[in-house]
Amino acid sequence: METSQGKSLPDLRWVPLEGTWEKDGEDALVYVGGEYAPPVSPATSPATVEESKEPRPKLVWFGTALFDQHFKDGRIRMQVEFSKVDHRSIAAIMIQYDPGTKDMLVFGVSGGGLKFEPGVSGYFFKLMRWASPRDQTQSQQGGSAPPKVWTPLFEVGLGVNLRADRPYDLEVLVRGAVVTLYVDGVEIGKHTLAIPSLPGNPWGIFCGSHSKVHFRKISFNQAVPKAFVVMQFEPPEYEALFQDVIEPVCRSEGLKAYRADSTYLPGLVIEDIKRQIAESRVVIAEITPSNPNVYYEVGYADALNKPLILIADREEGLKPFDVRAYRTIFYENSIGGKNRIENDLRAYLKGIMDR
Repeated sequence: METSQGKSLPDLRWVPLEGTWEKDGEDALVYVGGEYAPPVSPATSPATVEESKEPRPKLVWFGTALFDQHFKDGRIRMQVEFSKVDHRSIAAIMIQYDPGTKDMLVFGVSGGGLKFEPGVSGYFFKLMRWASPRDQTQSQQGGSAPPKVWTPLFEVGLGVNLRADRPYDLEVLVRGAVVTLYVDGVEIGKHTLAIPSLPGNPWGIFCGSHSKVHFRKISFNQAVPKAFVVMQFEPPEYEALFQDVIEPVCRSEGLKAYRADSTYLPGLVIEDIKRQIAESRVVIAEITPSNPNVYYEVGYADALNKPLILIADREEGLKPFDVRAYRTIFYENSIGGKNRIENDLRAYLKGIMDR
């Protein structure tokens, strides 16, 4: 995957949003951490509190720090190390932070908290979303939004394995809707998001601890997003369409046009095609010939809500399915037709990339 020049902490501007943070030299951040006793509920009588002999469990302070770069496709790395750990400890890459809603998508290592209380036998590594449940609408009373909750997207390992004074190298690779997760260079999981691609919000750090957490080796690489091209390649006119029109127009709009030349040969691995579509920012399909493979891949891209651009020869007439719901470019095999398809394709891609 092509990437732009990477950035590390000395190249990044950052701001602490929550919690207390310190700079450790030029290439490391430290979250100070801390804990507090939760307030007594107003419904709890003083006598009840006095009679209770059990110590009240303390909560840890959570912290967030935000960097000045917006993230959509690419790779984020950082190393985390806890001074002390328990089930409340968590340190995570904040893959997305929405400044308007404060929703978050995070991947990190934890002692097992945020999901299981008491007893705590939660997960070691987690990909989670912090947001209001999508099946809830705004409350009818005052129009207030429903409370935010943690929704697990991927979880693995046992949180009891978290150790203090032991560095963990966290890495997130995002290609389209596919998020691949690494710890210490080992791929531990992969998750396909329920959205076509990340919205391109800022990224940062999320953590919670009763003691210091060190963040080192912070780096960020933005990737060149992919346009997956579905078409036949055998007739020379389709090869010319790809090389002379689709590929240069995609390049001009910051996309790498990618096609699987072996798509229609014996030995097709359909799962590989699905992965390529899921990893793309946009799918471009030439649908002039009646080809069931092309139609299948168009349908799969539509099922993933991928931005979809259809291209067809005007002389071929109507397609075997209704294309009015899609961005469709009908072209003519002429010099003037080449100019029109270039302009239309560029306009569609610009609209998709600007979202």
